[in-house]
Amino acid sequence: MMVVRVQSRSFEHINLKLQQTIDTNNYGNIRGTCLLPDGRMVFSSSRYGHGTITVLNANGSLSFDVNLPSSSFDVTYITEDNTLAVSSGWSAAQCIYIIDMQTQKIKKTISVKDYIYGITYNGTGLICSGRHQRIRMINPNDETISDIVGGEITDNCYVTSFGNKLYHTNPDDNTVKCNDQQGIKQWTFQNRSCLKMPTGISVDNDGNIYVVDRESYNLIMISPDGKRQRQLLSAKDALSEPWAIHFSKERKMLIVANIRGREAFLYSVT
Repeated sequence: MMVVRVQSRSFEHINLKLQQTIDTNNYGNIRGTCLLPDGRMVFSSSRYGHGTITVLNANGSLSFDVNLPSSSFDVTYITEDNTLAVSSGWSAAQCIYIIDMQTQKIKKTISVKDYIYGITYNGTGLICSGRHQRIRMINPNDETISDIVGGEITDNCYVTSFGNKLYHTNPDDNTVKCNDQQGIKQWTFQNRSCLKMPTGISVDNDGNIYVVDRESYNLIMISPDGKRQRQLLSAKDALSEPWAIHFSKERKMLIVANIRGREAFLYSVT
């Protein structure tokens, strides 16, 4: 009972405080973002069929960027070897690019033979949401692939993880779904009053799930059991087709990016 009361109090009293607005006007369509442990910000964007990974310093100045041979979609950070993993989305390349942060170049390309959208690193491997194989685990070292959740999935779906749980968005049926890492369904969240076309998804240190909705122009938070929701941001906070989101568990910060190269926002989470 005490645990339940603590979770409820945490969920109801979480607030966002704007720390920084980032001008992304020249980036093209931003579909992925992440915060690095050192405070740098990463954006994955595409324009005219080519992708770019842009890394900004904590003050918003350019650290470096990397041009990719095909379009890019989502991006995640692999702590152990200081690399970025970038999914290629609906590009015919059907791959994951591994970018070395030291050399600022593509270290290798992993062929996945599917359209890969959302991607996250859970400390063991890359968890990817793909159109045909749905959710899979990929070892970035030996490139072995194992299925987690089977069946087809929609385009533009994103995935994140927390402990033994996986969460992914489905913009076709307006849902957020939770499975364990054995693929067993835990719950489905659906509420069209606040969630009409969900895309980016992330999770905080307490298991609260953050989702942006590109049609409702909002950011909602879902409780770990999938039974409650709160709207934290809306169009009044300059959200306009928000698409990408990431919560930094190290820094307790949240970054949200509108898709069409307008602005991104960095929030502290208290």
